[in-house]
Amino acid sequence: PLKGILRIVLFHIARMKIIYSLFFGLLSTFTPLNAQTADLYVTLKGLENTDGEISIFIHQGPEGFPNTAMFRVVKIKAFNAPDAHFTLPDIPYGGTALSILHDENSSGKMDFNFVHYPTESFGFSKNYKVTLRRPTYDEVKFEVNQPKMEIEITMQN
Repeated sequence: PLKGILRIVLFHIARMKIIYSLFFGLLSTFTPLNAQTADLYVTLKGLENTDGEISIFIHQGPEGFPNTAMFRVVKIKAFNAPDAHFTLPDIPYGGTALSILHDENSSGKMDFNFVHYPTESFGFSKNYKVTLRRPTYDEVKFEVNQPKMEIEITMQN
């Protein structure tokens, strides 16, 4: 009888661990109901053509910037040149950085020439001008702190 009781207790403990894991795992994926978000109106200037697509990488922290750990990636396939306008909805308040790629051949990645300089247009929030190195998160971060905000980014070639 002791083995049977022990087996039942262990079964219930394991079941409760699964239930707690599922509950807290799901809870962590939701944005709190009182979290403020903004609509970010973006203008891209200096696009050379309407080939391919534009990829917008939205970062909300320095981890992985600018290549990984994005908060959200938005791809835009139909846009105007030389200036494109679009809205990024539901951006949480706080520090945010944007990195933009005009992926002209829709390869899904930035293309480079023989000296490893990009051959496709790109841009960063705060219009960071790339010279010998890419920016850090802190150099291009801006504060999202109003329900509707505008940002203008000039593309670099």
